[in-house]
Amino acid sequence: MSWLTEYCKPASVIWISDMNLSPVPASSLRFNPDKGKPLHVFTDALLGCLAIAEQNRRVFLCSHDPEAVHQYRIVLRQARSLIKVHSDWLTKPVRHQLTLCIKQLTRPTDIPRDFQVLGEQIAQMPVTERFCPALASALNEVSREVNRLRYSQCVRLRRYWHSRDYQHQFAAAEAKIKEVHFSIKRKTYRSTLRQIAVRQLNKLKKRIKHLPELDLIHQHRVRIRVKVLRYVVSLYRPWLRRIKLKPLRKSQKNLGKLHDLETHSELLQSYLARKHETTANYSLCALGVGALIQQWARHYERTLTSLSAQKQI
Repeated sequence: MSWLTEYCKPASVIWISDMNLSPVPASSLRFNPDKGKPLHVFTDALLGCLAIAEQNRRVFLCSHDPEAVHQYRIVLRQARSLIKVHSDWLTKPVRHQLTLCIKQLTRPTDIPRDFQVLGEQIAQMPVTERFCPALASALNEVSREVNRLRYSQCVRLRRYWHSRDYQHQFAAAEAKIKEVHFSIKRKTYRSTLRQIAVRQLNKLKKRIKHLPELDLIHQHRVRIRVKVLRYVVSLYRPWLRRIKLKPLRKSQKNLGKLHDLETHSELLQSYLARKHETTANYSLCALGVGALIQQWARHYERTLTSLSAQKQI
């Protein structure tokens, strides 16, 4: 039995015999971006997060297992991470509302794990044999205060999870995710992919435009933006079936390095020039990447030249 047995024995708890009372781990959620359209997979994963969170809530209300609260928080943390990963696909109002819905569900679940670990360690200490009576008394006081704190937090959490406010917030989060799922069915994925690439290119251009000489931090940030572009291509490759992505990805694999940038950008441009006309929009974006990399390579060569001249002086 859990650590609440001694302090919390509510009569209103409904014990369900046919229900699995073990917490549902967050790792049971499967998120595979290679199957299905990306935003559909995203919304399905969010709904899966809510379903696992709801199961852990019921487990806690029935068995008072603190591990269920911990898994509840982990699952909703994964939901926030999914929203951040797909932020480019979502408008700012939609992203803000989704984040707010998930955040509201996690507010009252702040039962600290370190208190639980501390309480278990104190229970296992043979204080009467190894420590003086004063230290044993102090440890008992700490254990008592820890149990009181956890009990008060669990009572507050149970009241919140039984309240209508939580039901409304949970329903609002689920409805918002389904609304996003319905709205993305009408989107053109190829045009959306092009918009993402253009947005990333604009960020990359802005960083290169304000790039001071010999600033390695900014150069590192530029390389990160290039890797984000490569990630977009690799993540959404199932919707670019007419493009043979192997040479494109091979060229982009080396775009974030500081050596031989001009050669790789020329290979990238020569490959994109031979592509089919139906991929013209994406070709323009990728050609912009190649031109931008050439500009960055020339800037880097000038930086190296000035550095070598300073050393000779």
